[in-house]
Amino acid sequence: MIARFRAGSAITEPTTPRRSTQVEELRERITSLRHKNEQLRLHVELYEEHIRQLTVENTRLTAELTQQQGVAHLASQRNRPTPQ
Repeated sequence: MIARFRAGSAITEPTTPRRSTQVEELRERITSLRHKNEQLRLHVELYEEHIRQLTVENTRLTAELTQQQGVAHLASQRNRPTPQ
């Protein structure tokens, strides 16, 4: 019986250092994930700005092309008075 108790206690002793190692690994992982998250946020902001600029440029170029082709949109003609 004493042999079993000693064998059981020998198994439980190493768990304390292992637990602190696991905690350190988790802290490092959390730090790494937070850094990656911040980098992703910066990329999203950059992409948002690029998309906004492309949208503005597309709108401008579409209006310029429409004007050059002489195409009149019906929506813009609705508010104009009819010539008499």
